[in-house]
Amino acid sequence: MKQHYYSAKVKEKYNLLVIFLEKGLKLLKDGGKLGFIVSSQFLSADFGYNIRELILQTCEIDQILDVSEIKLFKKAATYPIIIILKKKKNPSEDHKVKLAIVKNKDNAFENIVFSEIDQKSFGSITKKIFVTGLTKEKFALIKRIEKDSKMLKDLVEEFTWGTSASGYGKKKIRREDYDELPSKDKDKYIKFIQTGDIDRYAINWQGDYLDKEIFTKRKLRLFEREKIVIGRVNKFLKATLDKKKYALGKAALLIPKTEINIFYLLGILNSEFFDWYYKLIFRSAHMAGEYYDYDVRNLEIMPIRVANDQKKEKMIALVKEILELKEKIQSINPQLSEGRRLQDEINSVNNEINKLVYKIYDIIDEEKKIIEESLKGQ
Repeated sequence: MKQHYYSAKVKEKYNLLVIFLEKGLKLLKDGGKLGFIVSSQFLSADFGYNIRELILQTCEIDQILDVSEIKLFKKAATYPIIIILKKKKNPSEDHKVKLAIVKNKDNAFENIVFSEIDQKSFGSITKKIFVTGLTKEKFALIKRIEKDSKMLKDLVEEFTWGTSASGYGKKKIRREDYDELPSKDKDKYIKFIQTGDIDRYAINWQGDYLDKEIFTKRKLRLFEREKIVIGRVNKFLKATLDKKKYALGKAALLIPKTEINIFYLLGILNSEFFDWYYKLIFRSAHMAGEYYDYDVRNLEIMPIRVANDQKKEKMIALVKEILELKEKIQSINPQLSEGRRLQDEINSVNNEINKLVYKIYDIIDEEKKIIEESLKGQ
């Protein structure tokens, strides 16, 4: 297949939908049009890079209608878009692409409001991602942020999944069973957390242990180190600091380079702005019930702004404060007055972190309004 289709010549395992798209383009004459209802995955996934590039080089995109939030197909768990393309030997740089997101199933295709952006905008975004929620204002913001930031992958020593092994749940045991084991057998197990154990600035360990043989020696050494852990499928990004040497399932671990302060980076990752930006760029990673897949391959190209010393120190102090507050509240009934007081403090510090992140990224009031309006619609 890779011999005949450029879209299949990718490092990752390709998806058949890119072959169908390329085949459709091959069958078109110059000026001919096609319209497909396809999975939205190719818009941002690495396997879709070549087909995105091919579309930009050989087509004018008439429109992309994102219908991934409404259930078009009753028996299929898919998140589709409708894309209409016109084959063109030399696509105009000024060609306007119509974009819209449909959120309401009732009268879904009536009175659709499209935004228009230059097609060349897609080509200048990292990895040529087709962002369906793009507007001229959001594109300008993306370019400014990308220009003055570094990709997360350039600031880390390690960024990987805990394990990609399937069926590891069968080798998991509960704390009460672990306590009954002879000492020699206890050494075979390690404390283990998954996405459900990870909250913003806290770990709520559920008492699971996992057989160490699931992991490579290298991965076990990584678990021993101080690290940031990130849950995978959540309604918003949840990350915290792990100093207790937990092993991880299908959640991510991140170890910053020595020059990058771990508390500073944690504050950026857990911020309102960072989550908004991820959901804008990687909208095709959304799932049912307003959940998103926080994939390492997506997160590693997210822009991180390195602040000046004053802002950096302020962020470090705020993150240390919220970590302490979250640790205190874990042992207190949240319904009691002390619990409510601590939660108010946590909310207050979190708001200070969000405000600081806006300043670090130089977000002006006009841009903040755009972000806040988007957050209301999520």
